[in-house]
Amino acid sequence: MDKHFRPKIYYRARKKKKPELFRRARKYLLGVFLLFFAVWAAYSFLNSGFFSLEKIEITGLDRLSEEEVLQALQLTLGENILKIKISQLEERLLNLPRVAGANVTRHLPRELHVVIIENELLGLIPYQDYFLEVGENGLILDSATAVQDYDLPLITGLQPVAGTVGEAVWEGRLLEGVRDLCSALKEEKLLVSEINVEDPENFVIVTMDGLVVWLGNENFAEKTHILVQIIGRLKDRQEEGYLDLRVSSAPAFHITE
Repeated sequence: MDKHFRPKIYYRARKKKKPELFRRARKYLLGVFLLFFAVWAAYSFLNSGFFSLEKIEITGLDRLSEEEVLQALQLTLGENILKIKISQLEERLLNLPRVAGANVTRHLPRELHVVIIENELLGLIPYQDYFLEVGENGLILDSATAVQDYDLPLITGLQPVAGTVGEAVWEGRLLEGVRDLCSALKEEKLLVSEINVEDPENFVIVTMDGLVVWLGNENFAEKTHILVQIIGRLKDRQEEGYLDLRVSSAPAFHITE
């Protein structure tokens, strides 16, 4: 064998590996740097003043005021809208006795839209020197000193314990019965001056003309429909007695002494 032989091809192949590794490492580091820069830029943008809360639009209010809603939301103008927890805001609003439903949405970059669904009022409970608004959730929603601004009946026969906002006046079967009766009256567009629920087995209403009607505790839709059909026949006889509709198939007018 020639003693001057050199494995030139093998030697050159090994020398080419170092620049290749360097290029790969440089490419990897460049990728890491670009990724870091992109993340940093995105983070800086999302936390910039571009997403500062500037406006809260509230719709769906009837008796609830914007001030009450804003107080419940506990928000501050200028805070980052992306960091606001929507579910938490809706939960705060649902804690208001007057709120039956709430939907909060972001309108980027700087607005929140709040849609409120209020509990419908069932009636007013006379309490001491004022009247208490009672909602379909059975809770006291507010108080009033007069009834002129309400097309609602007085609900008697059950007194609240404390008369404070948020107190539950009715629940269970009684609440369901009052709701069904008020819904039936509304469907027939029949205004009444009073609903008495002292006897859970026999709800008694007093029409605007003063006619006393016994309704029992079920089938209110059918009974109020019958009442609308025959109420005209009893005109000017309100003080003579009461109308018994506890059995809808056999209405009867009873004379009282």
